[in-house]
Amino acid sequence: MSEVSHLTDQLSKASWSYRWSVTVLLSYVTMKAAFDIFILNLATANVPFHCAQAVIDNQTTEWGSVNISELADTANFSILDYKCFAPQFAREDNGRLAPIQVINDSSASNRPCTAWTYWPTEPGRRNMLMEYDFVCDRAYLADRMQTIMQAGIFVSCCFAPLADAFGRRLPFILFAYIDLTSTILVIFVRDLTAQMVLRFFMGFGSPAVLTGVAYLTELISEDYHGLHGNFYWILWVVGYTTSGVIAYLVMEWRLQMVLVAAIIATGYLSYPWSLIDSPKWLFASGHQSAAKDSLLRLFRRHGLDTATVETMKVDEESTELKGESETLQSSQANAELDSDSKKRRRQQPSNFELVRRQLSRLLPKESLCQSKYLAVEAAFTVLFVANAMSYFSSSFRRDFITKNPYLNVVISGALELPAAFLAWFLTDRCGRRISNMLLLLPAGLLLILVPFVPQPPDVTFGAKSACALLSKFLITVSFCIVLIFGSESLPTNIRATSFILASQVMRLGQTLAPELNGLLLNVNPAFPNFFYGGFCVASGLLLILLPETHNRPMPDSIADMAGLSLPDACLPRARRQLQLQSVELPSRQSPTV
Repeated sequence: MSEVSHLTDQLSKASWSYRWSVTVLLSYVTMKAAFDIFILNLATANVPFHCAQAVIDNQTTEWGSVNISELADTANFSILDYKCFAPQFAREDNGRLAPIQVINDSSASNRPCTAWTYWPTEPGRRNMLMEYDFVCDRAYLADRMQTIMQAGIFVSCCFAPLADAFGRRLPFILFAYIDLTSTILVIFVRDLTAQMVLRFFMGFGSPAVLTGVAYLTELISEDYHGLHGNFYWILWVVGYTTSGVIAYLVMEWRLQMVLVAAIIATGYLSYPWSLIDSPKWLFASGHQSAAKDSLLRLFRRHGLDTATVETMKVDEESTELKGESETLQSSQANAELDSDSKKRRRQQPSNFELVRRQLSRLLPKESLCQSKYLAVEAAFTVLFVANAMSYFSSSFRRDFITKNPYLNVVISGALELPAAFLAWFLTDRCGRRISNMLLLLPAGLLLILVPFVPQPPDVTFGAKSACALLSKFLITVSFCIVLIFGSESLPTNIRATSFILASQVMRLGQTLAPELNGLLLNVNPAFPNFFYGGFCVASGLLLILLPETHNRPMPDSIADMAGLSLPDACLPRARRQLQLQSVELPSRQSPTV
């Protein structure tokens, strides 16, 4: 593995075109993720409306057909006051229309409105809220659309560990294309239920985003992880900021989706021929010949001398021997068979056995007995959740800064650009661990202090808003760094699986954040700040236990992980069983490369 790492480092240092082409192509999935969230958030933004119906002598009619001059009291009547219930009138003997119900009364005698007239700020605008009438008793559907997509993100992460079983390239492309296909179908589908189903599958782009982190850290030299790892999230910033511009300039929400699909397709369509699987993953998984072939293709593509790659020694039988070893370790039934039966089963494995061999590599049983690994995985899970809940709880608020939702998204997105550059600077100069500590601790304290900062109600942007913005800025920087930190701390052979497991819990926290925020607000308006702020402070202190990864090689296995010398987590009996299962015959050991 050290030889593969050396060649990857050599390629990264010799060819800037290699580094940037890989980074830009992989980063398209982060830009698409931002488009998915914030274009939808703005497509369901509130629009002024009123009921488009009236009830005259118990007969429902369109409000447009009512002669305003016939109203008995035009001075005290405004149709804008009627939102969810239709105004009711009785025709008097003189032909005038007199209102017979108070506005928006919820009594049974009132007629709920079933049609509405919208008054968008910009004439000609038509968003999803207007098309599907997400108002009154259907208002919950506006947030439900976002919830369904978040549910898709959460469910899809269950499949992301496939990147440890089948390589980085194939799952990355598969999930990216599911997302793009769903986006294209959303443009043409009119049925609301079908729209929700497609939004669910748009969430399946999330495994590509998470796999891309491991993919990038394995393809790029550690010397460039700070720069390229943070650029990976700069395209998220571009998508975040551009969402506000696209949603404001393009009035029809379906045309917004057309533009998004066109932008993303420019990168996605090149994936099948431009992306090559990670040589580090191939080598760690026993595919040494494939790892060498990948390196040769990369060196040739970028015009570099392939002599050092061609002299690389590989074991042609490593993949077969690895598969036999896994079969011997994991199948208790084989222990009861004679040696001839074992040989036959290894020579002619069933389709089920082939799938089982792949899936058994996702998270080996012996990993669950390593307290060092479990402690690092748990710590990063807490860090991911703290960052995600604090970040998204403020990002989903359309009135976070001003009353203009489009301007809010542009400002919030633009705020993340300096955050990404600061994250790059800190990761290269200060390291990963200390940077996260210096960010999370003050961010949490600012969140806790925000409710106590005075601000006059007539002031749009004051000290309280500045504190909230600064805390979000610090959390954004921390979010950029912690993902790189986590990917570098986890071993190569189970990196994607470990990263996805932590991210899955993060996604659950992200999905529950709005609901939790509402529950805490009902108790006390300051409780959400206390909760998220305290969570950030506790997570910042947790970083003391983690080892620094700056200028250190990434671990290829659990044995290579630095720091946290802890005893095994398994019971003695279970540990002995795993040790016996892991013993290989000398004749079946793969020669060292």
